Amino acid sequence: MRLVDVNTFQCRDGERITVNITFDGTLDGARMALNHHSLLGNSFVIDKDANPISDLTIFMVFSQPDGGVYNIQITGDPDEETYQEDPPITQQGREETSIGYEFV
Repeated sequence: MRLVDVNTFQCRDGERITVNITFDGTLDGARMALNHHSLLGNSFVIDKDANPISDLTIFMVFSQPDGGVYNIQITGDPDEETYQEDPPITQQGREETSIGYEFV
């Protein structure tokens, strides 16, 4: 996996993608959807025959009025880069937010 554009990653067929989400100042309110279906767990395998482009959406809910932060880290094969969302997703007066990624 390698970043090729804003929130777009080039992946090889069969590559396992792992998403780690940590949080501070809020309860764990993060959920993920892969290709418009709930993603159970924190990883998935790229299948280019079934989905030439895989869309991952992370939905985040903030449990406190302010100060919540979500850190998102995405990794692929061990010999490839690790992507860290920078800056982290902060509350900024919102109760909920989402962010999307594409894997091609």
